[in-house]
Amino acid sequence: MRATKYLYENAPGVCFASDGEVVKNPLPPLINLDSAPEIPYNLVPTDKYLPAYNGRKTFYIETSRGCPFKCGYCYNSVFNRGAWRAQSPDRVRERLIRAKEEFGANSVYFVDDNFFADKQRGLDIASILMDLRMDWQLQGVDIQSVKKMTPENLTLLKKSGLVRISIGVESGSDRVRRFLGKSFSNSDVYESISTLKEFGFIVFCSFMCDIPTETFPELRESVEMALKATRLHSNLRVSPFYRHVPSPGTRIFEASVKAGRPAPSKIEGWGSISFDWDENINVDDSSRFPFQRLHMATLFCDRKSREYSSSPAFRFLAAIYRPIARFRLKRMFFGFMPEAVIFEKFLKRRSEASSR
Repeated sequence: MRATKYLYENAPGVCFASDGEVVKNPLPPLINLDSAPEIPYNLVPTDKYLPAYNGRKTFYIETSRGCPFKCGYCYNSVFNRGAWRAQSPDRVRERLIRAKEEFGANSVYFVDDNFFADKQRGLDIASILMDLRMDWQLQGVDIQSVKKMTPENLTLLKKSGLVRISIGVESGSDRVRRFLGKSFSNSDVYESISTLKEFGFIVFCSFMCDIPTETFPELRESVEMALKATRLHSNLRVSPFYRHVPSPGTRIFEASVKAGRPAPSKIEGWGSISFDWDENINVDDSSRFPFQRLHMATLFCDRKSREYSSSPAFRFLAAIYRPIARFRLKRMFFGFMPEAVIFEKFLKRRSEASSR
């Protein structure tokens, strides 16, 4: 028993009970990503798990962790302690060569939290990808990074094979974004979209809803921005509206608890969080709004199905439904929605088939 307690007492980051008291050991230092061992991809049949984007085998890769910004909802302020760490371009080159030669990937999707936290590093990696002749996509790009890009920078990114850029807009309401800790304005969003449009990038804009203090008019502002953005740029895509799930330790988590949304009391509770088609979200403190139906409409309000599905039938049906989805979003009308029942059954069957 004493030996077990000794292990607890000397394990960085471990919390344990001792004589009826909770003891929290100091956190270990964050690892150096350049010296970190490579991910053991050999443990799974990697070739079976490479998703296709526009018909190209795409390798997902993370080359940096954390973010220097202090958004009140983001896990980074706690998990990565507000620090940003990155692998050097040389280390990234080694990993990209392996992805291409060993796994047959001809496209790369970077899932970094903030890829351009160091702009020059990002541009150096772009040059590497140009040499390797690999298409690539970016998940984590903030509006501030886009605004710092010069025409020469964007020309390099285009020549290097960059196809898609995802930017975190989160809300169409200036007040809500300030509440979240975002410093850019609506005009900054539209300006960035126009800049990226000139270079032909596919631009994904992500949005959240069910944010503490968010009102129905502010939710409508987000929907209106999404629709307007797709009219401004034919290559603009709206990531389906996601429901905000508070991360413990963040400022917005505390605001969520104060707003009367209790968090699960046990770890298992977090794993069991699910959203069904009849579940509502809170707006105006008392109003209720059907989240999944909003999610579905934003899923089909643009042309992203062309990039993510190889099924001609699905693409055809998505194209037919698109005007209906946009009509529902414009009117914020989700009360009578029989197509939601059909889509729910389709998703359940697909999930059951994949689990066999």
